[in-house]
Amino acid sequence: MKEKVKAIQERIKQLAKDDSEIPVRSFFTHFAELSNEDYVQETLEKIIEKRPNVTAEHLAYLLYISHQYVTNFDYDVPVEKSKIESDLRKYSDEIIKLCQTKNISTNVIERYALLQIVTKMLDRPVVVIDLGTSIGLGLMALNTDSFSHIDIDKELLPYVQQKAEIKKAIGIDLQKPDLKWQLACCFPDKKEDRPVLEKTYKKLQKEGTKIKFVQGSALELDKLDLPKADVIWTSNFFYEIEGDIEKVKRDIRYLLKEKGIWVDGDYRHAEGKAYGITENPYLAKVRRKEDWDTTLEVLESSIDWVRDIKPGKDFEKFKKKCK
Repeated sequence: MKEKVKAIQERIKQLAKDDSEIPVRSFFTHFAELSNEDYVQETLEKIIEKRPNVTAEHLAYLLYISHQYVTNFDYDVPVEKSKIESDLRKYSDEIIKLCQTKNISTNVIERYALLQIVTKMLDRPVVVIDLGTSIGLGLMALNTDSFSHIDIDKELLPYVQQKAEIKKAIGIDLQKPDLKWQLACCFPDKKEDRPVLEKTYKKLQKEGTKIKFVQGSALELDKLDLPKADVIWTSNFFYEIEGDIEKVKRDIRYLLKEKGIWVDGDYRHAEGKAYGITENPYLAKVRRKEDWDTTLEVLESSIDWVRDIKPGKDFEKFKKKCK
């Protein structure tokens, strides 16, 4: 326990130097100065006791977001150390609970344009499961005009402009949909996105693809009452798995119907290469149940915010397999 607390303290100290946003860096600077206080040590220990596998970096940012959540965004600007000390004491129980149960999550609707295209390429009625759905925003965006602003290669446009036949859409996440938490996950440099996110969420709840939400852990997919799926979608997903990642992948394969596919939105992860460059673009990587060990790079974007999409190097190969 003490080693884990120490690792978190060290990471917070480093983030106090490295984080690019002044309000966030200020928070970590003051929190690092407070981190040896008994009540802070006790707070960290209570969180870790419930969540022993959380990474130091994930927990550090969970602490920041939790403070934003309980104070209604007071930490959009740098604050005094006394403010953090006061809030940590005043909201201690709530902050501990949030850090024990919540995950940092983003709602980049544009990533789901990749899912839209691949799903339409299958050209059949499908059951779609979204692992790590957050508040379900991206899943609800399927078959809507939410992707119209993306620069999409003309060969791919028909797959976006025509609706996919979705029989059932199921979103799975550890945490119940909590719009305020998602707004808190928009850091100060993206705070202008908060009203847009809120407006979009409320619109898609009324007009978007209807989804069923299932609260549960990706580590226990075999214990959830889920139907077999034609498509399982993940995006930027495995960074936050606190457990056996290989079991998650085995369970994904088991959940797929015959001819089912797993679509994973993620970077290529070229060793030693930065993200979002020619050697390491953001991809829709597809595995088919029947040839699981083969990964096809079907679609490609220059960055994980997905403002452009073009065919990946295996697009034609996958297209032939869909026939």
